Amino acid sequence: MKIKMSELTKELNAKGLKATFEMSGGGVGTIYIGEANADGFYKFAVGPGSYGADEIYKDDTCWGVDGSEEATYYTGSAEDFTPAKVAELIANDYRKAN
Repeated sequence: MKIKMSELTKELNAKGLKATFEMSGGGVGTIYIGEANADGFYKFAVGPGSYGADEIYKDDTCWGVDGSEEATYYTGSAEDFTPAKVAELIANDYRKAN
């Protein structure tokens, strides 16, 4: 089960978060939320996905403070693994952390 990272990015932006989908190295795609600090870390990151394929798999999807060792992994159902529903989970956690 996979979703498009570009669609997830659009959903996050629609929720008022400044999200960008970028290649973070080696073909890996990451969605960054917020502005980068002086060390290049963002307030939040979502990934890992495939930049070229523009997709992220359900069992790989995680998010949290960029550069942190801790992350929240998606644990919901396959039916709920949609850009809109995943964006809602991420937005809620982002707002709690910031």
